Amino acid sequence: MIKKIATSSAYFAGGLSTQRKLFFVPSGAYQGRAIAVYPKTESQIVCVWSDPPYTQWSEETAIITDAANFPPSAHMDESGHVYVAYTVQSSLDLALKKLSFSNGSWSAGSKRTIYDGDSNYYPSLHKDVYSRLWVSFTRESGGICYVNVKRSTDDGVTWGTGQSDPGTALTSGATSCYSQLVYRPSHVYCIYSDGSTKLAYRRMHISGALFDDEVGVYTGADLAGRFCGAASIDLKLGVAFRDGSILGYREFDGSQWSGVLSIDTECAMNPVLYFRQSVPYIVFGKQVGTGQVRPCISHREGASFTAASSVSAEIAPFDKVFCCRPSAAAQFSDKTSAAANGTSADVYHDSTGKLLLSSGDAVYLGQSERFSAVVVTLSTTGAGGTVAWYYWNGTDWKVFNPTSGAYHFGSSPSTIRLWDDTASAPSDWQTSLVNGSAKFWIKAVATSDFTTGPIGSQMTCASNISYLIAA
Repeated sequence: MIKKIATSSAYFAGGLSTQRKLFFVPSGAYQGRAIAVYPKTESQIVCVWSDPPYTQWSEETAIITDAANFPPSAHMDESGHVYVAYTVQSSLDLALKKLSFSNGSWSAGSKRTIYDGDSNYYPSLHKDVYSRLWVSFTRESGGICYVNVKRSTDDGVTWGTGQSDPGTALTSGATSCYSQLVYRPSHVYCIYSDGSTKLAYRRMHISGALFDDEVGVYTGADLAGRFCGAASIDLKLGVAFRDGSILGYREFDGSQWSGVLSIDTECAMNPVLYFRQSVPYIVFGKQVGTGQVRPCISHREGASFTAASSVSAEIAPFDKVFCCRPSAAAQFSDKTSAAANGTSADVYHDSTGKLLLSSGDAVYLGQSERFSAVVVTLSTTGAGGTVAWYYWNGTDWKVFNPTSGAYHFGSSPSTIRLWDDTASAPSDWQTSLVNGSAKFWIKAVATSDFTTGPIGSQMTCASNISYLIAA
């Protein structure tokens, strides 16, 4: 079930896959309580929280009001305290706020400046076993970008030798760079892309003072911030990365790196890597059409990764798409495959060549799970006709008005938001049998004749997803 937490007008509402923003209290009376930290507007960062089963979330609490329109990063420690690093509006300084956790709630402390020189972006935070805070970030100076790292030994009050101290530069300068801090005992690793062609890391022993020399991980052509690192319970270090449309993975066992494992060749969105015990799982997106991304997951079995499978049927091509014309000899035309691909003008009833034409014609959209949106691409937009939308309530077809408003197949591409999310779908929406298939069905029925019948190219419930965030 998909639950909408909030809407955001910020450019990086989700943020980069190298940055964390969703956390669960690890222990104590509030174990399992979730908190999400995200930009609400161009300048405001907020948080919301929820308890299992995470169907109801708190009201938003503003924690930062002077942020620039760039993605922040957060980190939760073992006590449930949350640290948020962000770029400051106008000055582009790097700053930090601590959300102290007490009696089940979080309260924001004072703003602390990490670095007040140059322009600073894309932070990544970590707190080590000695309670020291680390931050890596992109520092831009004179149009050249560097990966820098700073450390605080007093819970973020001061960083390095002071706010004018840029910290340690790990790279020698490129047109772009992104970084992520990952802890693998007994080192803090800073994984970074240098330009768009190199993925590498440098590490420091937690009792040391200097970073080791650079170790290359991958050389490509289109890396930028399209990578994600994580450590396993058995001390492996994994890195997933996207180079163009290629999704790859490498793993370090403490003594050597594996070869590059190819996972998918149709990756359209930055990957998120996490481990379940010692097994790496990678969540990523596959483009299924214009403005339509299907979140997928793959995990390693033996020496290779499984084929990508959908994270949820709620955001995917439909299981079944039928065009129905009650007056035709063959009432139903199965257009499931045609609706799933982007081929132009191939979704229509076989007897008319139109998606809908006359009053009573219908399009049935079926899925194994409840869904909340329909994305429609037409080769020919309709004119003159009207359409009503229905769901099956267990007894009869019940008409409803989509949350996004009336839609009569007169524009393309269009996203019809049936309801805010599947959590707010009608409670009486039931599966029904249509043309031999038992699914959760939505049907769009022509209530008047079209002068120009629409012709479909694609119909899915895959949303336009830009970023995925892992806990």
